[in-house]
Amino acid sequence: MKKKEILCPASNKAHINMAVDEKVDAVYGGLQNWNARNRLVNFSFNEYNEILQKLHRNNIKFYLTLNVLMLDEEIEEVISLFKSKTISLPDAFIVQDVGLAIILKKEFPEVELHFSTQFGAHNKSDLEFIESLKGSRAIIARELQYEEIKNLSKDASLELEAFVHGFQCMSYSGLCLWGSLLNNGSGNRGKCLTLCRDIYSNEEFEGNLLYKPTLDCISMIDKLENIDSLKIEGRRRNAEEIRKVVQMVKNRTNQKNAGHIFGEDIEKTNLFELVHSRMKPMYKYDELIKVNKNDIFVDFDENNIPIKFTKEINHNSFYVYSEISNKYLLDKENISFEFIVEENIIRKINYQSNKGNTTFFVDDEMSDDLIKVRSKDFINLFVQDGEINIYKIRYNRSKDDIYYINMEFLKKIRKFLIESFLNEHIENNEYIKKIPNQKIDLYIESRDIKILNDLKEDKRINLIFNVDTIEKLKNIDYYINELGSNVIYKLPLFNWKSEDLMPYYLKLQNYSVMFTRWSQILSTKNIKFKQKIIDYTVYVWNNYSVKYLQEYNIDIYTASPELSFSKNCNILKNVKKQFVFCGNIPLMYTRICFKHIFDCQNCNKIKDKNIFNKEKEISFKLKCTDDYRYLICDNPILNDYTNKKLENISLRYIIEEGDIEEIKETINTILENPDNYYNKMKKFKLWENSYQANVNVSRY
Repeated sequence: MKKKEILCPASNKAHINMAVDEKVDAVYGGLQNWNARNRLVNFSFNEYNEILQKLHRNNIKFYLTLNVLMLDEEIEEVISLFKSKTISLPDAFIVQDVGLAIILKKEFPEVELHFSTQFGAHNKSDLEFIESLKGSRAIIARELQYEEIKNLSKDASLELEAFVHGFQCMSYSGLCLWGSLLNNGSGNRGKCLTLCRDIYSNEEFEGNLLYKPTLDCISMIDKLENIDSLKIEGRRRNAEEIRKVVQMVKNRTNQKNAGHIFGEDIEKTNLFELVHSRMKPMYKYDELIKVNKNDIFVDFDENNIPIKFTKEINHNSFYVYSEISNKYLLDKENISFEFIVEENIIRKINYQSNKGNTTFFVDDEMSDDLIKVRSKDFINLFVQDGEINIYKIRYNRSKDDIYYINMEFLKKIRKFLIESFLNEHIENNEYIKKIPNQKIDLYIESRDIKILNDLKEDKRINLIFNVDTIEKLKNIDYYINELGSNVIYKLPLFNWKSEDLMPYYLKLQNYSVMFTRWSQILSTKNIKFKQKIIDYTVYVWNNYSVKYLQEYNIDIYTASPELSFSKNCNILKNVKKQFVFCGNIPLMYTRICFKHIFDCQNCNKIKDKNIFNKEKEISFKLKCTDDYRYLICDNPILNDYTNKKLENISLRYIIEEGDIEEIKETINTILENPDNYYNKMKKFKLWENSYQANVNVSRY
């Protein structure tokens, strides 16, 4: 068996020293911008040059993480930085963005390109696409199972890298829009809000229902015959913890089995616990002077994990924390605080922004200029504005529930909030113009063939059929016969088994298709389609990506739902573009089966799998297909583009489900009221709880 590279995480000098001590083969890390761990300290330019020299003296490679989607100005910054020779070139660039990959290879052909797991490579067509861009390595999607990895790696002509230990995201790599669409925190920008770690409930369970243990495939390493690099996750972990993992990887000493690699069966993967809390109990209920409604208790037993939240408090119940909550407002700037209380004085405050950025404030003055406050008044201490919503304050309370805070400390935080939010302005440019009597070019997307059949006689609209699985694609003759030639056929996102799909693509020759993956565009380059459209899952955040796609004669480009209207219009300036402006965009895709919380024997037993976010008071549905699950919010998106210039722009309405008469009423309202559809639709029951996502400002 060929020697496998051991690849370690690094975000500080302690990590680098550990890597040198352990004689690993390579490390990966980021600069203070442009990488998927933006909340970390990361390396300054000076530190980067120093650590690169140290690593190279010890025959250790350094791979630089640029693994986020990038805007044009950011790509220009990266290229200018390395061309200026202010900092040295790394041994490889780790990238997600196709446009960035293209220009990096052009400017620095001697540096290897490694395509991040965020790119989502999971089949042979993806590998062929990476090779076409002169990528030398694919970091394969973490969702792949053992047999799929074995099949993918057989006869692969480029290097493959796989995670063998570390945090496991529940969503498919690079396709989580959960935080971004709800409140501006994008995993594609290194600012994941980790909404999957909140407390959820269904009819039976309550707790961290989507909690995932650490991925641990060390015992499988010797079976990963054709994997070239063994990657350890953990740029947020301390150096000694990483050291232990490195030693286990070297010695193959660990025998735990957790992770997608073992399949979808919950009992085999250990991917979930029914109820879990990362909060450690502080003291027993009867040790408190009094209890208030903000207090959270659990029944806890060191020998009986998981712990369970309880409403029936008794002398064996343990207090874990207190929490004051406002309603989470989907169309506002939602922020939260955690207070660290020392002897009844709030000395430290951990702030989390709507984007997932965290800032830690410390009361340095330690003065006696204190004001008294009760827990119920915490939220009222801070600046209140129509655009800001303080939805949660968590704290470890004093036993008698009396608190003090330094007035200057409070002013400091108020000033920070004002500067962070109130001084931001709505983007304003040539695309934001109200044009009377403009027509709306409307597209309707659904995976439900019955809905599309009911709408296909309406000549005012364009229909998109979401062929969401490979099994559906194999039955494309049936769907073509049912829907005809005027429908756009949206290709499946996933092909886990790397099946040969060319026979089915050929059946769509002379029909209109929508691509959902970069590799589909390359694979079908010799097929003549009636029309070519790219979906938003083919991320286009810069003009380098647009230029690449123009070579393949793409007719319509779907704008990224993570970016504002103006940003998208500037990126897609000279091409036809489409905005998904209403309906249910899937927030994340996952391979994990949720039978552990829904008690379903198969995917069709329970039609709606409802789950409720206890912390934010938002309801979601988990939907099942043949080979993946996806999450949608009960509240649909409804973006207001009535004051926007819609020339050369079409709008898309994604229909997940619903009464056909209500759907037709919505369509009529949109088409008959282009100048006022938003206000009219908000009066419908179907849309009254809808929210706007990234319309005027996207802070990326």
